[in-house]
Amino acid sequence: MRVIPPGSSQDPSHDGFRYWAFLSYSWADKRRARALHRRLERFAVPRRVRRPLRPGGPLSRRLRPVFRDEEEMAASGVLDERLCAAVDDSAALVLLASPDSARSRYVDQEVRRFVATRGTDRLVIVAIGEGGRSRPPLPESVRGLTGEPLWIDCRDDRGVGRRALVRIAAAVLGVDFDLLWGRHRRRRRKLLAGWTALALTVAGVVGVALWQRDLAQERSPDRQTAIFRDWYARDHGVSPTDPQVRISRIDDLNDDGLLDYIMDNGALGFCGSGGCGMDVYLTKSPGRYVSVLSLLGDTTPRVRTGRDGRKEIVVTQMTVDREPLYSVYTLHGEKYELRGYEFCDGLFFERCEPTFIQDLRYQDGFAVAPDASPVQRPQAGARPIEDLRAVSLQVAGVLPGGRWYLVCGTANADSGEAGFVPASSIRH
Repeated sequence: MRVIPPGSSQDPSHDGFRYWAFLSYSWADKRRARALHRRLERFAVPRRVRRPLRPGGPLSRRLRPVFRDEEEMAASGVLDERLCAAVDDSAALVLLASPDSARSRYVDQEVRRFVATRGTDRLVIVAIGEGGRSRPPLPESVRGLTGEPLWIDCRDDRGVGRRALVRIAAAVLGVDFDLLWGRHRRRRRKLLAGWTALALTVAGVVGVALWQRDLAQERSPDRQTAIFRDWYARDHGVSPTDPQVRISRIDDLNDDGLLDYIMDNGALGFCGSGGCGMDVYLTKSPGRYVSVLSLLGDTTPRVRTGRDGRKEIVVTQMTVDREPLYSVYTLHGEKYELRGYEFCDGLFFERCEPTFIQDLRYQDGFAVAPDASPVQRPQAGARPIEDLRAVSLQVAGVLPGGRWYLVCGTANADSGEAGFVPASSIRH
């Protein structure tokens, strides 16, 4: 079918029609007629072949309106003025051909009136119903036509397919079917690609939401702790409910959003005069843990934020004349290392401005004089610590300014009693 230039004498918009098409059908086929009517009026007209239905009117983006009579015919058997006007005001006529429409006097009159004034160029016959090799029964007005109207066989189909719908639209618009079909397929591919992209986006968003939900559930404090308890019990061969196996402290030590644990495992027999053994575990992911510090202390470790913003672990491992000396551990890489000691001079940890003591335990070149007498305060005239007089001593740390040193018994390098000696008691 050729393309008819808009505004020519053969252009359906030239005479100023009111409807793009008149849908002629038997009342018995109203369900199929309603479905076809809806699809025709929703048909998207490609930009290149859009045209106005009336001279000077807007370009039609859809084949709207299409006339379909929604009232059952009167018993007189004669078309009323309304239907006659609708046939005359339609650029094309689409006939739903079926055995029922072939027997309908009204369908016959509608087709007869259209053909009498317009011929068969704009007549489209859509065969519906049961299939067969021969054409279905047709109204008398169609049987004797000299011209050949467009014939579309949709018998045995559940409805008018996409290709058949485009053929009907091409006939109504007066354009070549291949042109319209090619545009329709490209548009459909774009729509399909768009819907596919949207579906993938939605699926991705839903997947991320579900993953975040599951991750949030897995990272809830109770769930994280339950996973750690199960892992610790399997890894150490103990029962998760053993009262001697307890979590001393839970904290996010490296600020990664995962909880880390300080474990006190009395079931392993790591308790003595210096305290009990404790292990610090960092969580790599729920179910994966790494030990970053082993402690021996007689108090529950504290966790605080240091001046550099990193979490520090503070624990009492030694005492000075029964007053606590606090060991301060800082995370370096994946291990906690001793940064030094803090001495509060008899005050509570939370209220004191501690004296910081740099760690020297593992540095060579320091020795304590045999006659050194450790005292309980880093100041002249402080009371000696009797328990350390006859003990072999080693250097543990140095105070700011280097005038005083922290010393402890060589047998109690990680726990026990400590004291202070002046720099004159240290041999380099």
